[in-house]
Amino acid sequence: MKGFSQTDDFCETLSSVNSIIQKYHYAPKAVDDSLSAYVFHNFLEKLDEDEMYFLKEDFEKLNSYFEYNLDDAILNNNCSFIDTFYTIYKIRLDETKKVLEEIDIQQLDFSGTDSLYFTKRGTGYRFAKTKEKKATYWSRKIRRDAIYKFLDLTDSTETFNTKINTVTKQVIDNEICIIEDKLKTDHNLKKTMQDAFLDTFCSYFDPHTNYFNPSDKSYFDESLHDDYNSIGLKFSKTDNGNIVVSEIQAGCTAWKENLVEIGDEILTITANNIPLEMNCISLETLYNFIYNPENKILHFRIKKKSSNTTTTINLKKEAIHIADNTVDSFILKGTNKVGYIKLPGFYTSEDFGMGCANDIAKELLRLNKEKVEALILDLRNNGGGSLKEATDLVGLFIDRGPVAIVNTRENNKEIVKDYNRGTVFSKPLIILVNENSASASEYVTASLQDHQRAIVVGTTTFGKASGQTIFTANPNNPNAGYVKVTFERLYRITGESWQKDGVVPDFSIPSLLESFSYRESHYENVLANDTIVKNTYFKIPVKRNLQRLIEQSKERLEISKNIQLIKKIDTDLHTYFDDTTTIPLSLKGVISRKEKFDAIWTQMDSVYTTDNSFKIDNTLANKEIISKNDEVNEINTKKREDLLKDYELSETYKIITDLLTNK
Repeated sequence: MKGFSQTDDFCETLSSVNSIIQKYHYAPKAVDDSLSAYVFHNFLEKLDEDEMYFLKEDFEKLNSYFEYNLDDAILNNNCSFIDTFYTIYKIRLDETKKVLEEIDIQQLDFSGTDSLYFTKRGTGYRFAKTKEKKATYWSRKIRRDAIYKFLDLTDSTETFNTKINTVTKQVIDNEICIIEDKLKTDHNLKKTMQDAFLDTFCSYFDPHTNYFNPSDKSYFDESLHDDYNSIGLKFSKTDNGNIVVSEIQAGCTAWKENLVEIGDEILTITANNIPLEMNCISLETLYNFIYNPENKILHFRIKKKSSNTTTTINLKKEAIHIADNTVDSFILKGTNKVGYIKLPGFYTSEDFGMGCANDIAKELLRLNKEKVEALILDLRNNGGGSLKEATDLVGLFIDRGPVAIVNTRENNKEIVKDYNRGTVFSKPLIILVNENSASASEYVTASLQDHQRAIVVGTTTFGKASGQTIFTANPNNPNAGYVKVTFERLYRITGESWQKDGVVPDFSIPSLLESFSYRESHYENVLANDTIVKNTYFKIPVKRNLQRLIEQSKERLEISKNIQLIKKIDTDLHTYFDDTTTIPLSLKGVISRKEKFDAIWTQMDSVYTTDNSFKIDNTLANKEIISKNDEVNEINTKKREDLLKDYELSETYKIITDLLTNK
């Protein structure tokens, strides 16, 4: 039978994926009750993240069957459990669709008679006990989402009574669309569930071991080429039907100006005064609108993942492969003449131009001609990329020698070295990092810190020190997808690692929203930090005594209005998110809570410096480039204005001035 054949294929792929992980993973785990409990609860969350489909009786039934039995089923190649999940899930999806279709928008009460309840995550399952209770949950959810959607789309509340029914219908239609998308065919739903289970199974071993279905490739993958005018963004669809940014191409305006982040939600796109609503649209429709030749400038209204606030950005299509100044460099002129280079990501020659190490080398040569006394390399919010480019970048600042250590599960250590004699830049160097500096950024920072070649300033970095490789999920089935497996760990030349704990800066500067940032340590099943015996023949340089300069920086920060404001914002936000007070389910009630958040968030506009002891100028080479392009000149001006307001850069300049004064 077709259903059993599909389950058999799934079981074969699951067995193959387990074999691959057990054979190649850096630290494989046993398939036991611990795995079973993790996979059961996380798979259930993937199917019903908001606990709005299943009933309490479904959870109790599935829990009693599978919480500690999935491991035995997997080892015995008995995957009938997926059919049990499927049967119950399909019934509840059909049932929920009917609930949504029966909600009468004309009768929905926005007066505030009902209330919104806020609870903390992790307080236990909250599945409805009955179908009637589930219908009540959905009624409240629809009204809540409709009010928030109305507020996302407009700044005026005067039209609420005339527009709320239209907005509410859009919300309902979108929820129905999500369910219909899951229910297109039995094969589609079951296959989607199987893929979700495979990915959940993989994630038990570590956060970066994942399963990929080849059919997930988007229309964009086929349409974007080197000679294609593009905005440089890729998108994906979440389980809730939201369109979010999934990738940002190196060199595009959104990348260079840090306009968007991975995970930002797209609310609307407007071009030529024609809006495209995101309700229930396919990715193909989205890309067809974006790449319509007549739509040259696109206005995106987005909801920021990091702040949950809405903003509008304008993006113009561009030939990204020929863009200039992918790497930003400036000169900070004050008591000392200091070079500044911003690197948003470690792109390669395959991605863009000649690769980031080559581009930075060119900027370093330009800065040398300008006779700068030191350099600030800004790796804040740099999520990583090519480790080869990272190795080459380290080589620009050291005269041959080890860069890092790579270790495998067999304890085969490989010393990654820079074999090139000489340096491109030999003067004092500061690396500026934050909690979003990850992977290749940490690789460079740790190496140059250990060589005593760079002083690190900022906040502790993200904490990813592992490498992944991709395998075919099932060699017997070319359509089975792929599995990405963590197969190696990265270590500093000291034998220590930044895995989970991050790279600790020499000088600490508190970062805005630092305590709300998601780091490697926040992942479930994260690989632990450890140390290896380096077995290498090189002497680790003695650490410099920076204590006096560190104390000087601390004294400045203690009286800094920016740091005091950052601490206040942090406290206010934690208080806001911990507040479980109920509010009326009405426009006024939602606005009252939203205004509390907005009042806190608005304070962030005041976190900037006005007491800079330097001015910002371009290198002579970049001045020539800028003079020939008004658009590039406009972008360059804005970047310099933003840097002049950057309180972290301001303190970093003072640190490097202290360093040069106290040689």
